[in-house]
Amino acid sequence: MRSAAGRKVSPAAEAPADRANPMTVEEKLLAAAEALIIEQGFHRLRTRAIAARAGVNLGMIRYCFGGIDGLLRKLLLLDSDAYIRRQLALTETLGRRPSLEDILLALLAPLDTPAAFTPNARASTVLHEVMPCANASITKAAEERLHKSFIPLVDRLVEACPHLTREAICWRLCCVLGGANSLYPRAPGAQLFLSLVGHYPPEGPGRLDELIATAAGALSYRPAR
Repeated sequence: MRSAAGRKVSPAAEAPADRANPMTVEEKLLAAAEALIIEQGFHRLRTRAIAARAGVNLGMIRYCFGGIDGLLRKLLLLDSDAYIRRQLALTETLGRRPSLEDILLALLAPLDTPAAFTPNARASTVLHEVMPCANASITKAAEERLHKSFIPLVDRLVEACPHLTREAICWRLCCVLGGANSLYPRAPGAQLFLSLVGHYPPEGPGRLDELIATAAGALSYRPAR
């Protein structure tokens, strides 16, 4: 598959297939929590709502996961692993001297990876909602895995952008990925600019191309001295 600009793009991570067997109680609770986070945001997540959505007794959250922290820890690992698998697959396709755009493709295309139990939503939405807000005991394992998957791509960007320090690359990517979160899940801060055009960029390769172009511009910019 290729993006609108002609770059080769690996297919998005496959959405969970229709299950031949009924979901386990654990899976029902994870799926319910994920759906509620996507629909309502992390701050409105409640254990009673999770149990009601899953159709199970409230006590099963403690029985299956030891409590809500254990459930969230497991959900973050599932969604981060889906994200990382796609990122690693794209990273492995890079040649010895990839273009800046190809490196950014490997970095940014995983934003479209389907969520673990909600194939019409994105894993990045769950990560973006939970990781900045939950305590470190919940997020640590997922953060460590994501950090490890990003390091090889940052190393490639250091090689591709010799005019920037590693720190400057990370700061600029922080700004770009903040913008990516605006383009993808929810973004009150983007409403002012969206009102000028009336809609988000259309779904599909065109949206990814715009994001890559933004990132490439950010990393190519050299301020006047």
